[in-house]
Amino acid sequence: MNVALVALLLSAVAITSASGTTLIDCSSFTCTPDRCSQPQCPCGTYKDHCGCCDLCYTCPGAQCNLWLLDVCTENHKCVLEDPDKPFEIGGVG
Repeated sequence: MNVALVALLLSAVAITSASGTTLIDCSSFTCTPDRCSQPQCPCGTYKDHCGCCDLCYTCPGAQCNLWLLDVCTENHKCVLEDPDKPFEIGGVG
């Protein structure tokens, strides 16, 4: 009984985690630019995956996290500061 309950719980967590990281379907999305935040971005902006709202690039040398889909400026990428730490701890862009 306990094994089945644990398996069910782990399945529910996995499904919830996967659905939380799924990007929305842009074909069913109506862009309303006036509802977008207007970020102040020292390293520039890029459009979200639907091409609607501006998002900030992560500046070179700033903390970043690929799990949060941080996007670094051109020719930079998020890398771990300490390869022995898990990636969710973050890195530097």
